[in-house]
Formats: sequence, C-alpha cells, structure tokens
Amino acid sequence: MEMIFIAETKDNRLVIFGNEGKKYFYIEFTENIENPKIEKFNLEQKALLELLEKNLDRYCQKGLNIVFEKMFESD
Repeated sequence: MEMIFIAETKDNRLVIFGNEGKKYFYIEFTENIENPKIEKFNLEQKALLELLEKNLDRYCQKGLNIVFEKMFESD
C-alpha cells in the first residue's frame, strides 16, 4: 500500500514524502522560481530517513517513528 505524508522543513518549506511499493520518494518545495522543487525518487529507506532527519523541523521529526511504522506495515 502506498502512503504519502506532509511535513515542514527547518526553514518552513513544504515536504511531501512517502512510499511507492518498496521504494521511497521525497519532494521539497523551495521558494526559488527557477527550481521550485527538489525531487528524489526510488530512494532506499535509509536514504529517505537521513533526508528527513537532516531537513525536517523538530516538531515533524518527533513523529517520524510513527510514520515509518505505518509505512513498514504497508509494505
């Protein structure tokens, strides 16, 4: 089952992440008109977790354990 989550970065950017089967994706919306999105697809679980731990604000990071549990259950 595919799951999608929305979060916020430390510098108030919108992030959408989730899984597509056993692969994960990460999309961060920037304020730059020329490059409005940072997109990463076909990520391994570890790579996605590193991105989220590095970029998400403290409030969003607190819920990561629950989010990943739900994503693992859906695999």
